[in-house]
Amino acid sequence: MKRLLFIGLLLAGFLGSNLAWAQTVDDSGEDPTLVAIPKGAERRISDIVENISSVTTSISEIAGSSSDVANSASDLANDINKLEQGNSGIKITETDTELKIQVLGDILFDFNKATLRASAQETLEKLAEFLNHRNVMTIRVEGHTDSIGTDSYNQKLSEQRAETVQSWLVDNLENEAEITTIGQGARQPVAPNKLPNGKDNPDGRQQNRRVEIFIPKKITGQP
Repeated sequence: MKRLLFIGLLLAGFLGSNLAWAQTVDDSGEDPTLVAIPKGAERRISDIVENISSVTTSISEIAGSSSDVANSASDLANDINKLEQGNSGIKITETDTELKIQVLGDILFDFNKATLRASAQETLEKLAEFLNHRNVMTIRVEGHTDSIGTDSYNQKLSEQRAETVQSWLVDNLENEAEITTIGQGARQPVAPNKLPNGKDNPDGRQQNRRVEIFIPKKITGQP
């Protein structure tokens, strides 16, 4: 990018100086080392110089935009590190457009319950700080369960847990964000609920009992 900017500026300076030099020679051709510029050529050269100037301006703007994108990515990485630090039950993954914040259900809820545990407050406060700092205005909360119980029971429990987190966010976020909820039941496990030998897999089921919060990757108001 810097090389393109330098070349553009160099060409503009070169053509501009040669145009001024050529204009000092009259049509008599007294200086044999110079070639007379045909009538109307000065205007075309002037147009070229203006075009090069426009190109160098565009390159400068692109360079500035690239710098803004780099700064935004750095800010996001810092925010993610801050949220994950000291919170082993929180995991954040990225797509091109979204962030997925995964919180283990056992941090937020007792087994088979949809009411928040008292110890969940600290985790949720750090989550709210993250969302407030990024000025998030659109949030999707998804509840997930393990495979213990019937499909209908797990579906209802996942919906209730997502709605509980939604209610907490509504009461504690600085912005009036649009928050939607989805209950996924046990349909989207992230780990096996059973071991290959068919026995119960408590560690896998623990990972599947979770709440996932999806937010836009871009901060509201960013270009």
